Amino acid sequence: MCFRVEVFLCFIVNMVNFYNQQNRDNHSESAGRAASLPQNVSAKSAKANINKYTDPTGEFSGEEFKWGIWFVKNKLLLYRLLIISLIIFCAGTVGFSLWQGANFLIYDFTVKPQQDLQLARATNYAALQPQFSPAPLEILNSFVLPGGTNKVDAVAEMANPNSRFVVRFDYYFNFGGQKTETRSALVLPLASKPVAVLGLDNSVYQGGGELVIENIKWSRVSAHEVSDTLSWQTERLNFLVENFVFTPAGGLNNPSANTITFDLKNDSPFGFKNPQFLLGLYQGGTMVGITQFDLTDFASQETRLMDLRNFVPGLIADEIKLFPVIDLYDKTVYLPPKKE
Repeated sequence: MCFRVEVFLCFIVNMVNFYNQQNRDNHSESAGRAASLPQNVSAKSAKANINKYTDPTGEFSGEEFKWGIWFVKNKLLLYRLLIISLIIFCAGTVGFSLWQGANFLIYDFTVKPQQDLQLARATNYAALQPQFSPAPLEILNSFVLPGGTNKVDAVAEMANPNSRFVVRFDYYFNFGGQKTETRSALVLPLASKPVAVLGLDNSVYQGGGELVIENIKWSRVSAHEVSDTLSWQTERLNFLVENFVFTPAGGLNNPSANTITFDLKNDSPFGFKNPQFLLGLYQGGTMVGITQFDLTDFASQETRLMDLRNFVPGLIADEIKLFPVIDLYDKTVYLPPKKE
């Protein structure tokens, strides 16, 4: 449509120019025509109104005719604006490409050689391993205690120096080539405890017993679950021992067995399913005997009267220490909360 308007306007312009050329010297006719106009009609009112133009062919309206005239008048301006826009666009894109190319060149000649050199160096992971791996399990002492008539108990004291690792392992005692049965044990983070094999026949297991540890497995305690392992464990292993009485054998009521009585209270807010305990017997701060006992479900704030027997002849104890054998990081060991 714009093309047709432009052709039409060019035709009109040429016709006007042709008419003016034909009548360039005929001023009298123009003057006469102007004189023939009424005096009350001004030149402005005599000017044709484009908006009222009606195309006899019906192809375009007066509004389209007006826009066609505007386009012809401003065609050069629009052309210049287009050229300027293209120049700005090309300058921007070419400038950005040159800038990025310079960055790539700088990277290739300065940064990349240093990165390649660093990647070519072998990382010493053995040096990094101590920072993330657990420290070895410590064996503080290993000894044999009398365990009753013709019996001995093999005992070893263990310590876990790691604050974020639980250690589980299998162990046995070697008496000069004679091995005891293999047992399993665990030591909680930052905890120490004895491990033992009780009731060994002293005619078979003679001399000192050497502790042998196998199948050591370390389990990391997540800091998201337990922020402070020591306080977390202390809160759960809050067992109180009160009213301890040791009665040696020889009386009418216990002629052959030593009697150990005490009150055991679960002062933690957690109950445990069938917990197991080792009880160390001490005299003057030195362990002189050890025994083991199990409990049925031990509820929170529950107190039980313990009455244990020991058949070691001549045993005297003035102190006892309780060592829970409970895997606190196993959720199945806890009793469900009581329903009110």
